[in-house]
Amino acid sequence: MLIAFQDNGCGIPEDIREQLFHRQVTTKTDGIGLGLVNVRQIIQDFGGTVNLESQEGKGATVTLRLQLEND
Repeated sequence: MLIAFQDNGCGIPEDIREQLFHRQVTTKTDGIGLGLVNVRQIIQDFGGTVNLESQEGKGATVTLRLQLEND
């Protein structure tokens, strides 16, 4: 299963993009930098992946790929 979240905002600068999935990295003045770290860890715990693509001035896309098990 593939789920993508896309926006058309200002994008994420390349120097920050590489760090976004590390603890205590945030671009928000009141953030603590745990959101994307936790999302990636939970998705990976279930055998999935998280991918981030962004172009400055054009927005960003976060793609979650999850494995589905047959019952």
